[in-house]
Amino acid sequence: MLNIVDRGYVQSAINYHFKNEQLLLQAFIRKSFVQEHPDVHDNEILEFYGDEALDLYITRLMYKKFSKISGNFFVSEKNEGELTKLKSVYVSKRSLAQCSYNAGFYQFLYLGQSDIKNEVQKSQSVNEDLFEAIVGAVAVDCDWDFKTIDKVCETMLSMDSMNSYLCVLVQEKCQALGYGSPEYVPGIR
Repeated sequence: MLNIVDRGYVQSAINYHFKNEQLLLQAFIRKSFVQEHPDVHDNEILEFYGDEALDLYITRLMYKKFSKISGNFFVSEKNEGELTKLKSVYVSKRSLAQCSYNAGFYQFLYLGQSDIKNEVQKSQSVNEDLFEAIVGAVAVDCDWDFKTIDKVCETMLSMDSMNSYLCVLVQEKCQALGYGSPEYVPGIR
């Protein structure tokens, strides 16, 4: 299973510390691994719940950004088609996979021999599934606390660039040295 350093890295990267770290571990277990180790459970159900939590996060985000009550009517700056297209960009397989991949989470996956042979750990589909499984594990661990889920989704979706991954490493090192979290200044890269 993931060692303590790996757990610490992942929790630091997603900005969430698990009460039940077994859920975090389960998020990284592929079905092929369970077929060879039947005493553990795979991440598929966590992936399902993560997909739903992520959809809810994106929907609430768009609601807050584009909609309001005007008089007695609910109005939106965007129509249904525009909102649907926008949501599909946020939660596209490519986008989620890139976030997970850039964070380096794939290196902690538990894979069966068939997955290892096929080198699936860097595939877009596997990284998308992993992203959703991690969100699902958080949702279950925090008992669907929306503030917590929002914070984690925001953090994880910001991992779409290598700069985000490097920022996580800098933050982890600063905390390990006792300096606390670094302060980021908007607009400075």
